[in-house]
Amino acid sequence: MVFRPLSSLNFLNGYSLMKRSLVFLLVFVSMSLNLPLISAQETLNRAYSANWSPDGRILAINGNSGLWFYDIEHGTLEHITSDFAFIGWTSNNHVFTGRGFFNPITRHLEDSFELQRPQDIFSTRIGLSHDTTLYALLEGDYLDTIVIYSTETGAPIRRINTTNPNAGAVTKWSPDNTLFAMQVGNRPSVLIIPNTETPTILEYSIKNSPAYQQDQFLFRFQWSPDGDILAIGTTQAIIFLLDVQSETFFGSLESQVPMNIAWSPDGKRLAASNMDGTITVWDVETEAILEKLQTTGLLYDLEFSPYGGVLAIANDIEKALQHNSDGSPRQLILSTNNPKLYIRSIGERNAVQLFVPAPSLQRFAEIASFCGAPATLTAFDTQPEDSIALKVQIETLLQQLADLPENAIPFGCTTDLTAILEALKLAAA
Repeated sequence: MVFRPLSSLNFLNGYSLMKRSLVFLLVFVSMSLNLPLISAQETLNRAYSANWSPDGRILAINGNSGLWFYDIEHGTLEHITSDFAFIGWTSNNHVFTGRGFFNPITRHLEDSFELQRPQDIFSTRIGLSHDTTLYALLEGDYLDTIVIYSTETGAPIRRINTTNPNAGAVTKWSPDNTLFAMQVGNRPSVLIIPNTETPTILEYSIKNSPAYQQDQFLFRFQWSPDGDILAIGTTQAIIFLLDVQSETFFGSLESQVPMNIAWSPDGKRLAASNMDGTITVWDVETEAILEKLQTTGLLYDLEFSPYGGVLAIANDIEKALQHNSDGSPRQLILSTNNPKLYIRSIGERNAVQLFVPAPSLQRFAEIASFCGAPATLTAFDTQPEDSIALKVQIETLLQQLADLPENAIPFGCTTDLTAILEALKLAAA
């Protein structure tokens, strides 16, 4: 079983006969690893971000009381520390914290450093480069200077003046680390800034898109996995697609005002968590809506799993949206009580939820091909003629997955493929 409900999990509770021994062990381990002592009563009830490790085994969660890990394989949740937060995963499945690299296995903060920067300079985080060698901040009174630091030494290695007097905090690093995309605070435009000493900065206005409407401003954006496309969310409920190579807007997706945007790793799907509490998933090529779900929580973050089959959503149910804009009661569609959705909830009050968006045999075949699975899992009839044939195909594929030799395909791929088939079983029941 890949995902397990957390109803059976209650960290350090229910073990009355061993309670003193476990608490003593927790104190000893925390002291020996130089980590803050964590209360045995700590629970996750708010999540601000949820990020998959590259191998798909751990979900790093920034929530109340700091950093949490959710073990995908065993279905266990653990509060790691209140001393630092998650910033990014490295390729070897370590966590970058801004002060060093945290090893999830040894629970040690390795290669720690301090950024060599004045403490009185105003700054906001851009993030970790995709190759994990660089860390970027926006600095200055107007947040108009990109400063790039070495993650090995903490020393600044480059400063880029963006000439943007009202930059704000929305800046994204391209997947190949060569470009920054930056919001222009007082115009409906995005700056594309090369990561060089003397960059030639280009400005793209969404007014050049046929879908532009009056008084639209950029709100969120995200690079596609290959770095060729920038998805730009606006205040007027449209996500524009900019082809950075050809410098043209080629598509637009009708949405609500997006709080966050996420691409699937194969670039075929785009998801957005919206200000009105909805989650929308599109097919990028056709611009068709594949899934639209309504929640009650305030949605902080969403991210596809490393192979794109599962979506993780971080939210705060305490800041719930109980009514629609017309005053009618809001129906919670994304719920563990929904028998037709494959949902796994993490923490109390559904702080993080995992679900399979728009499951299909076609999506199964796409992900199987994306992760290099054998032909038996990629070349089959993806449109069975009836429900009986569909159920037979699902069981056949589940058995073929179970029969694969160990490590024949990556763990994260197996997880996603199994989740899609389980979701299809629920939908067909």
